[in-house]
Amino acid sequence: MEKPNSTYVRFHIDSLPASGKLNLRASFQLHHGPWGASTNFGEKAVSVRSHDFTKVGPTPWYRLQDILNFSRFGPARVSMTLQVSGDAEGSTEFAVGTPPPVTIAAREFPPDGLGPAGKDLL
Repeated sequence: MEKPNSTYVRFHIDSLPASGKLNLRASFQLHHGPWGASTNFGEKAVSVRSHDFTKVGPTPWYRLQDILNFSRFGPARVSMTLQVSGDAEGSTEFAVGTPPPVTIAAREFPPDGLGPAGKDLL
């Protein structure tokens, strides 16, 4: 069954922490009830369990509407906080549409954790 137009995110891992393992987790502030959602990014899909990435390169696309309590219908404001374990480097890519989605923005995640160093592609 084809999924409707949706919002997607994926990560491009450029370097791993010294441990050789990277965990990616996100929290979302929704501007409507239930007001929040969170997830781990797994090997192939969003997950309640954490996953250790051990290779550099792109992750799969993750459909944000598959996250429990995430916005399902229509436009909505969402704030995302990405939690990156260790001192990894890479970028976050956002997209919309049906698979394969069309990229709308990309942001870097720097190892210093000081916020987005990337430049919107919009």
